[in-house]
Amino acid sequence: MAESRPRADTRESLLTFFTAAKLKAKDANKYTELCVTQDFDVEGLSHLSIEELISDLGMSKGIARKVHRRAHAAEAAIAGRTAAAPPPGVPQGPIEVGSTLGGGKYEITGRVEEQGGMSTVFMARDTFLDRPVCIKFVKEPPGRERDDAIARLRREAQYAARLQHPNLLEIHDVVPNDGGHAYMVSELIGGTTLKRMIDANDIQLNDPANVAHIGLGLLRALNAVHGAGIVHRDIKPANVMVAPDPGRTTPGPFTIKLVDFGIAHRVDTAGAGGGTFATAGISGTPGYMSPLAKEGANMPQVDLWAVGVVLFQSLAHHPPRCARRWSCCRRTAAVGA
Repeated sequence: MAESRPRADTRESLLTFFTAAKLKAKDANKYTELCVTQDFDVEGLSHLSIEELISDLGMSKGIARKVHRRAHAAEAAIAGRTAAAPPPGVPQGPIEVGSTLGGGKYEITGRVEEQGGMSTVFMARDTFLDRPVCIKFVKEPPGRERDDAIARLRREAQYAARLQHPNLLEIHDVVPNDGGHAYMVSELIGGTTLKRMIDANDIQLNDPANVAHIGLGLLRALNAVHGAGIVHRDIKPANVMVAPDPGRTTPGPFTIKLVDFGIAHRVDTAGAGGGTFATAGISGTPGYMSPLAKEGANMPQVDLWAVGVVLFQSLAHHPPRCARRWSCCRRTAAVGA
């Protein structure tokens, strides 16, 4: 480490740098003085890893990540070259409000509270078309599970893109790798999920007419889905969006949107006889899977069973509890199919 202290313009550039890295004013001043004391300048910071920023400068992990990203970009600018791209599949950094994607096409404006197990959802703005959108990110780290999640995201977008219906989510774009981030862009729906309404004992669900409207919206959506030869396989309250409909674009007091085609399948057929059991792995949410679905069946009836469970739960605020043996339920479902 050099013994001469940095010049005043170095102090100013450090403060500018930390401010540009979106540090709070007190943190920007703190780390500016710390770098001055330890003879670090902006270029020198670019040679430190996140771990070294934490250990050498006492930064928190979140601040270290911000500084590392900014320092990497600053080093590239000083060298007069574009910063090297991260290894394929490795995100450059966490997504935050104000982040941009797609070469500036999408700007993150907020985080959606309702999250999936394998995804993180943000509100954003399409700066090219000046419209609000929703962006769903794969959140697994690099590896087999991430590859599977990206394949699921791509399949979800492909299935959903084939379907145009007022009760189905409209997909705008799918990007498997943008600086290491994999995401899908869709329309932004106001409102909430049916799951949240049930959990909050929403008074609107006390009216059977409203629950019937939810059921009709789901059945209209599934009529289009099944008509296209697709089985959703994951009908549940968390995948049902309930949004205000002041313009009355659909019948009823609010708009119903069925979302998340991540585990959808083509209908398995046997000649003209209809659905058969699938040979692929079984997937779905156990509490909403019919006995046939648990056997791996990919047929419209498995979605209709789940709609019945969802409507019961909407009215009773808890899922149905069957006291009979599972084998009895399975025989009943098979006869009904």
